This record gives sequence, structure tokens and C-alpha cells, in this order.
Amino acid sequence: MFLPSPLKEILITEQCNLNCDYCFKSNFDANASWEYIKEFIDSGSFSELKFFGGEPFLKADLIFKTLDYISNNPRFTAEEKAQILKPLKYVTTNGTLVDQYIEKIKAYGLVLQFSLDGPENVHDVHRKTKKGNGSFNKIIGNIALCYQYNIDFTIHSVISRNNFSQFAETIKFFYNISLKYCENNKSAIISQKGNRFKFIFEEEFTDDDIDILIDQIFKIALWIHEDLKELSSEEKSLLFDALLRKRPSVCGAGSGLKTIDTEKTTSPCHRMSISSYQNIGDSYRTRFDNNEFISLDNCKSYNSLHSLMQSNCKMYGYFGILDEDSIKMNTEFNFKLGTWCPAANIQLTSNPFYIPSKYSVLIQEINRAIDAAQEKLFPDTDYFLDKFFEEQSV
Repeated sequence: MFLPSPLKEILITEQCNLNCDYCFKSNFDANASWEYIKEFIDSGSFSELKFFGGEPFLKADLIFKTLDYISNNPRFTAEEKAQILKPLKYVTTNGTLVDQYIEKIKAYGLVLQFSLDGPENVHDVHRKTKKGNGSFNKIIGNIALCYQYNIDFTIHSVISRNNFSQFAETIKFFYNISLKYCENNKSAIISQKGNRFKFIFEEEFTDDDIDILIDQIFKIALWIHEDLKELSSEEKSLLFDALLRKRPSVCGAGSGLKTIDTEKTTSPCHRMSISSYQNIGDSYRTRFDNNEFISLDNCKSYNSLHSLMQSNCKMYGYFGILDEDSIKMNTEFNFKLGTWCPAANIQLTSNPFYIPSKYSVLIQEINRAIDAAQEKLFPDTDYFLDKFFEEQSV
């Protein structure tokens, strides 16, 4: 069995204080214990570590206790501590509890990724509290609080088919957030660095859905081209690319990442932690005593996913479709917006190679619309991108 994963992701809690209707985890209430986390750290079976949930700040005490334990642990060198602590300080959160721990978040140097789906009328459709109320106002208030405390943060958004018609409104909303909180850092505003969105994998898209989304893409392109008069042609091209193009992000499940749940079982990623078929046993050692052996099927499942992720085609990942020009030129693969998540494949169909046809059509049509908008309104984008990346590398 091959388990080469430098980054270990610990599900510090499976509880959440929200009730998002598209979440792939539901009715989970387990928590990790300090004894378990300490035992795992002492095992030394990792080089990088990250917390995930549930909502991590429901167990904020464990986050800060772990940071202290690693920072003051003589078994780690200064270089090892820096390598471990960097991803550990990057916390994905729904943002509703941040105000309760703002002083400690600042003191420990945490970087937050807020889950925010757009303006209030978009976000509150899916991300509700346990009582059915919206969560937007609480989250947007805590984003403002992070700005006040000079705490770094990014925003992650989920796009569902029932808000396709508000996609342009959502993009404008996030751009305005950038204007508000990036102040005079025009480079950050234009590059939209760290901010990202993804489509819900499980939804069944129709032709009408695809047409609506394509119309929204052209509205976004025209808004950038016609309305953002304060931007130069170069800045408009770079903003268009940053908002709608997605760079390669090949899934690391089973290769660069392992997730350990609250029961100490290991899975290729947090999404697969909800399925016993993908778990491969103890979190930091393989035990074959007391009937705790790992099944051969689970080993094969894990390794097949690892092989898929490491294959030369690399067609899977949250954003990765092979560019036709790369095939013709036999060059390094380029990636365009979106494709199906292999973890979702296995969870829904037990087949990591399956991609629903309508999802493929959606992604291909989106890419065609982006290409057409770029050719018509932003023909020099590739030149400006080459220039931008060259300046960034200096």
C-alpha cells in the first residue's frame, strides 16, 4: 500500500452550527480530542498539518492548543515548525464565530478562508442557521472585523444552478468587496488572488441552466469592458481573466493529502471521510491485530485514486479540462474552467472516471463563452498575462 501524503488534514470536529442544504456532510456530531491530536503529533507521521471541519471554530480551543504545542515542542526544528504551522494557520470557516475569537486569531496569525456565496439574496438561499435564518449579515460583519484587525482572509463561494441567473450580480459583489478591503492594492484587486468559486458537483444541469449561465458570463464581460472606466485596457483584461478563468488545481486526494477523521481513520480527502469504503485504517500506523486490519478493497480503492491523481493525463481536479491546443501541439497541458471531482465520483457512483454528460456540456460551453468574450472584448489578454507573470517572477 502506498501512502505518500505530506499534508495531513485532521477533522477537528464534524459538527457545524450552520445547515447548508448542499453540504455533503450531514448529521455528524463527533469531535477530535486533545489526547488524539497530541498522540498524532507525537507520532511524527507528517510534514504538514491542517485542520478542517465541520466548523473548526466550534473547537477553537484545540486549534490554539495545537499551535502552542507545536511551537513549543523541542522535537521539531525551527524549519520544521515553520513548515507545519504555515498550513495549520490557514483555517477554512463559515465565518459566523470569528468575532468570538478575534483577539486570538490576530495573536496567532491565522489566515481565514470565509465561505460566502455572494450578496445576501444569493448567500442566504443555501447557507442557513439551524433555525432556518440567513447567515450573511453575521459573516459580512466578521469580514469587516478581520479588516479592522488587519487579519488576512480570502473568500470561497459555491455556485448552484438556482442562482445562475445572479452570477453576474455575485461577481460584481465580490469585486466591490475587493475594492473595499484591498484599498489601494490594485494588483490584489485585479488578480483576485485567493478568491475562488466552484460549481456544485451533484446538481443535474439542464440546457436552460447552461444558457442562463452563458448569458451571465457575457454580462460580466460587458460590465468589465464598459462600466469599469477607471481601469486601463490591460487591467480590464487581467480582471476578466482572474474572475472567469481558472488556473490548474489538480486534486491531491490520496497523493498530496490524507484526511484523518475524529475516529482516527484515514481517507484520501475530507469528502471521502464520510464513506467507510474509502477509509484505510489507523491514522498514523497500520494495525492488523484485534481484527482492525484494513480491507484489500479499501487499499485498492485508495491506490486507484492515487494512481489517477498522478497519471500523466491529469484530467481530474476541481478545475481541469485538457486544452485542445495542447493536444495538437503535444505540449504541457493547459487547464480551463472546471471538471468533475473524483471524490464526488466515487461517493455517488463508486467510479472515479465517471463524469455526467450535462456537467461536461456545462463546462465546455462556459469555456467557449469565455473564449468568445475574450476574443471580442479582451483580445490582448494573453499578452498582458505573459507580461504580468513575468513581472511577478522578478
